[in-house]
Amino acid sequence: ARQFYEENKDVMIGPEEWHVREIVFSTKDQATSVLGEVLQGADFASMAKLHSISGSAANGGDLGFITDEPFPQMGNALLSLEEGDVSGVFKGPQGFYIVKLEEKKGGAPITFEQIKEEIIQGQTLVKQQQVILDHLQRLNAATDVKINEELLQ
Repeated sequence: ARQFYEENKDVMIGPEEWHVREIVFSTKDQATSVLGEVLQGADFASMAKLHSISGSAANGGDLGFITDEPFPQMGNALLSLEEGDVSGVFKGPQGFYIVKLEEKKGGAPITFEQIKEEIIQGQTLVKQQQVILDHLQRLNAATDVKINEELLQ
């Protein structure tokens, strides 16, 4: 397991996490208006409490740290943002959204201790499959198969 880890540790990286805030509006005009205020310096969390129709409004639109985007349009918006940036207006399942990327973390290497059991299970499965395939190949080589076409008809 240790050898496998050392050979592959470059690809053993944890998922990125994004600390996200959202404001959800029922109309695009409302979203555009509030976006203008936010871009001119209005506090995002305060604007979320005042205007958002989302369940996160009471918390200032705070979704906490997420590893997967709730829906594809939000993922697209988040990928283009740096920490502290605010997205443009985009359509989502509950209405029109504006998101703010508060913080980005993750993508850190996974330690051997964190992944040791998964490596052992995975490598054991690979070895078991190889033993089965080798056995099937030996059986195939030792068996003379003849197809009688007449009997099949």
